[in-house]
Amino acid sequence: MSPLLLGLGWKLLAARRLRPAAWLLRTAIALDPADPEAWLLYGHCLKERRLLKEAEAAYRMARRRGYGNIECDFQIGQVATMTGNRAKALRIHRLLADSGHYASMISELFLTSLLSHDPRKGPETVGFRPVPPGSESGPVLYDVTDLIEHAARSNTRTYTVTGIQRIQFELLGQAAGSPGAGKSTTGYVFFHPVVLRFVLVDPQRLFDLANGRIMAGTTRFETLVAILEDSASCEGAQNACLVNLGIPANPAYFGEVSRMRGCTGLKHVNLVHDCLPLTNPEYFNQLTIERFRSFIRQSAAFTDHFLTSTRTTRRRLIDALKSEGAADPKVSVVPFGSNDAVPPHPGADELALERLGLAGTEYVLFVSTLEIRKNHRLALDCWKALAERHGSGAVPQLLLVGRIGWMVEDLVRELGELDVDKVPVRHLQGIGDEELNVLYRNCVFTLYPSLAEGWGLPVTESLSWSKPVLASSLDVICEAGGDLIDYADPRSLESFIEMAELLIFDTGYRASREAWIASNHVRRTWSDVARDIDRVVRTN
Repeated sequence: MSPLLLGLGWKLLAARRLRPAAWLLRTAIALDPADPEAWLLYGHCLKERRLLKEAEAAYRMARRRGYGNIECDFQIGQVATMTGNRAKALRIHRLLADSGHYASMISELFLTSLLSHDPRKGPETVGFRPVPPGSESGPVLYDVTDLIEHAARSNTRTYTVTGIQRIQFELLGQAAGSPGAGKSTTGYVFFHPVVLRFVLVDPQRLFDLANGRIMAGTTRFETLVAILEDSASCEGAQNACLVNLGIPANPAYFGEVSRMRGCTGLKHVNLVHDCLPLTNPEYFNQLTIERFRSFIRQSAAFTDHFLTSTRTTRRRLIDALKSEGAADPKVSVVPFGSNDAVPPHPGADELALERLGLAGTEYVLFVSTLEIRKNHRLALDCWKALAERHGSGAVPQLLLVGRIGWMVEDLVRELGELDVDKVPVRHLQGIGDEELNVLYRNCVFTLYPSLAEGWGLPVTESLSWSKPVLASSLDVICEAGGDLIDYADPRSLESFIEMAELLIFDTGYRASREAWIASNHVRRTWSDVARDIDRVVRTN
């Protein structure tokens, strides 16, 4: 009963029906006083009703019940701001600014606002081209909030966009060039955590930020603040379509979507990369799972159309949405792509490989953040077995490329203590796009033994380089790779050893796979993907 009540509570809260929402959430708490999300939502409801003392008490109960100190403290900091207790608000947000959580960047924005100007003052309104009478289509607004927040977390000049943010970066970069796009029909918006409104941002400055092109002597965060200071309201965008390419993190997001739906005729489209927090919760912490469930509940009520990259994710998403009361969710499948293979400059590859300590070295490439679901443990055990069976000198080096993620502390420790002469495995991180192109161009083949995926971008990237791939036999990876790649069971070490031996030692087989990929792989660029998304958005 409690999940149903929480789903209805989200709908009522986002629809600004605060009194019935409060009654419903009090009922949910009475049924399950230990449910942290019920307390959090009740706090939101009380805060919107300006019952600020009671709201703070509810947030403290949510924290006590395990919702997450950072999220709850962030909300308590907002309450302090609303009550005019600037000293308390500053103290809370200063503490949060060092948390390493998404709220740290938001807290810094709060600090900037609290110290410099009135955060209640919204930006000036800038309108789009007027929508003709009777017209149903307005501008398309691409939400860049997730990408901006991710970029701002890196307060240095060195920054690499990977994973979901890589997909967002590529798609947003192509969006303005899609058919029908123009300055008066397409915009980039950020959900400002201080004014709690969507504001228009300069796309060129955004992509300069993500690419590391920032003014000398400044940090990414300082550049972000400058971008937001020049932002403008999008209140004049009638019948707009808001396209979010990630998962909204701010709890107030859907409330503003609901307001704009009623005031301006907004439509909301969301790209859902996967449903892994629901289908594979063992790879996520409880807070991530709770947030994803909340996202599904709110999306069931306030999202008009969904996009996914695979049929498998589409089925899972529809099941999740229907469990939250969505009668007939609209979900379109738009497969992802990759960049075109870039030819090398004469001598450039040799210099790059020498710089990376790979001159004259054969290697197999595994590109991924080090996290438990990517199955680096199996890859390491596979290479240990290969070195033992055939001798380390006969086995190409396994090159793990990616930042260190979560739930892999033992693996990272073991990699640091590994004798590369006995087990040829190395880990590299902080690799930029140009160096990654070099690594793809010169590898023997690529490895991707993931246990759970939404798409598997390294598989698509490998195919763009006509490189053989040994990957997990997951449904989503089979959709991405088709008959172009080789598969093994990600839970069977022997299965991966057998296929790795075939690709390493049978050079004729490996050459045939390269030729098959070169002849049959149909390249799909990010421009193709952006065009398909734009078509779905503008015709639905």
